[in-house]
Amino acid sequence: MYVQYFNLTSPPFSLAPNPQFLYMSPRHREALAHLLYGIDEGGGFVALTGEVGTGKTTLCRCLLEQIPSHVDVALIINPRLDAIELLANVCDELRIKIPRENLSLKFLVDTLNEHLLASFGQGRHTVILIDEAQNLSFDVLEQIRLLTNLETSETKLLKIILVGQPELNTLLERRDLRQLNQRITARYHLMPLSLAETAAYIYHRLSISGGYKRLFPNPTIKKIYRYSHGIPRLINIICDRALLGTCATEAHQVSTKIVSKAASEVLPRNSISPNLYRILQALAIVLVIGIGFWGFSSVDSSQPRIATWFKSFRIFDNTETFAQNRSHTDGSSVDSPSAIHSIVTAKPHAVETIQRNDIRSFTTSDHSRPITENAQQFYALLLDPKLSMPTALVHLSQQWNLKYSPDFGDLCSAARLHGLRCLNQKADWKTLRRMNRPAILRLSLPNGDNRYVTLVGIENQSAILNFFDNAPHAFLFDTVSQYWQGYYSIFWKSPDPKVGLLMPGYLSDTVGWVRKQLNTQQDAAYEVRNPNYFDDKLRAKVVDFQKQHGLFPDGLVGVMTLIALNNVSS
Repeated sequence: MYVQYFNLTSPPFSLAPNPQFLYMSPRHREALAHLLYGIDEGGGFVALTGEVGTGKTTLCRCLLEQIPSHVDVALIINPRLDAIELLANVCDELRIKIPRENLSLKFLVDTLNEHLLASFGQGRHTVILIDEAQNLSFDVLEQIRLLTNLETSETKLLKIILVGQPELNTLLERRDLRQLNQRITARYHLMPLSLAETAAYIYHRLSISGGYKRLFPNPTIKKIYRYSHGIPRLINIICDRALLGTCATEAHQVSTKIVSKAASEVLPRNSISPNLYRILQALAIVLVIGIGFWGFSSVDSSQPRIATWFKSFRIFDNTETFAQNRSHTDGSSVDSPSAIHSIVTAKPHAVETIQRNDIRSFTTSDHSRPITENAQQFYALLLDPKLSMPTALVHLSQQWNLKYSPDFGDLCSAARLHGLRCLNQKADWKTLRRMNRPAILRLSLPNGDNRYVTLVGIENQSAILNFFDNAPHAFLFDTVSQYWQGYYSIFWKSPDPKVGLLMPGYLSDTVGWVRKQLNTQQDAAYEVRNPNYFDDKLRAKVVDFQKQHGLFPDGLVGVMTLIALNNVSS
């Protein structure tokens, strides 16, 4: 209906996974690079995860369009099968003729092995791509793992790509699946879009359909982002209904009122609206102020309490130095961890002007040690509901000497305001120590509630954490790991705030920066016509660097490699 009204060539926000409409955000480009790596290199598994609606299936369709001619792909879109049904499905996809009766697991595996050996002899590679892999049963996953044992004396015959929701990671972390988990050679978690990416996503799909940008003014896009949280599928649903509503009212632009009405019609009824959320925030502030004045009027010696109360609200103002001495119960004082002794400037820098002191140092070896506390004290601290993401963001910002306000929005929005970048991933203590950056840790209580604390230092086998009181507490890794599933968030300094995954063939100033850093760490530079071009020799140097620093040696320059380069150049 609205296609003719707005003179479009096709519906721009269709839910069909059409690769033509794929908006390749930096995250999608990096995810696609991981999938292509799984096809081009070695054997084993590649895992791509992401929340519902973030574009995983569309990304897979895009991958299928870029499959090299020498690669055969078996696409499995219905993983709710037993082992025999799955193998029969794989044989059908690879056009292997099998009988339809009396199929056995051994017969299917032997037939598949013969086909793979014949294909390998003809110079062909075989890939199994399983969508919605979180629905695979344990028995099927175990059988899939055994398929990777099909090999010659030199190479694996089969590569497997698992695509699924975050529950797939939980499934793979089962102890009885650790053999499979250890065979995953590349992992990527696809995050929702940011506000800027949401705008680019909407404009991209409009341009493909012959639309124009002013259909969605900036206030409208902000409203769509608040309702969709940057999830592409929800963006599509809201935009589609909003265009229909705009057409019905014979308007020429989508208004914020129409977006709100569209969201109320297509989103779940229990979704809280942005306006209501702001009202609740205001009520909470009024309540806290009321409690503060009640405390002022109900205690004779009111000065200490009111002073403490106002002090607790100065966390949103970074005019005071964070490194203030705090007293322990034994009367001793503990300085702030030395992780804050080196400052990162908030102002963005061009590639060629990045200086050594722009990179944050994060150690605790030259400062006094906080007391290591026990597990009971740790759990008691976790029970406090003030351990929220906004409070942790305040502490993280202070570690970078930045002033943070709740108006900045989420972690990534706050990072962009200061020329930094964000990273939300899953890791272990070894990785956090190697990255050498302050981090927000997401901790889960037994009842399912989440708490957020800021990691400000690592000392031997202890994590130094900031809680709501902004004082350092040290707890053993084993204590924290009872509640930490590995999820963390960090700020980091990039040579270019817009750079994505760098790979051979790319031409950019950031490639030149990478080359310069590697030349200072390795042998003398070799002659190149254009230092900003990512050639095969540079990839070899990247591989050597990744091996030296415990990174996966894929020769691609992603976030972890850039962070490692930052560390060695500081």
